[in-house]
Amino acid sequence: MDILKGKVAVITGGSRGLGYSIAQAYAQEGAQVVIGSRSAASVEKAIASIRAAGGEASGIACDMGDRKQVEALAEQAIEKYGHLDIWMNNAGLS
Repeated sequence: MDILKGKVAVITGGSRGLGYSIAQAYAQEGAQVVIGSRSAASVEKAIASIRAAGGEASGIACDMGDRKQVEALAEQAIEKYGHLDIWMNNAGLS
C-alpha cells in the first residue's frame, strides 16, 4: 500500500524487539527508516535485513541518554533523506 511513501521515520531502539518490528513495518509501507540503537553491529544487521526485504534504511549507533548523539541521529536522517517526518521513541530500559 505504501501509505508512508516519501516519509522519513527515525526509530530509536530500532535494531531489535518492538523497535525493529516497527522499523520493518514502516519500511514495508514505504518509509525511509533511520535506526538508532546503542550497538553499531545491531544497527548494521537491522539495516541489512530491511534492505534485503526491499526497504530503505540507514542508521547509527546512538545512546539516547546523550543529547549530542540524539542530535546526531536527527542530523543523519536529514542529511541522508532531506527531511524528517516521524520520530518513534522506543529506546529504554525496563
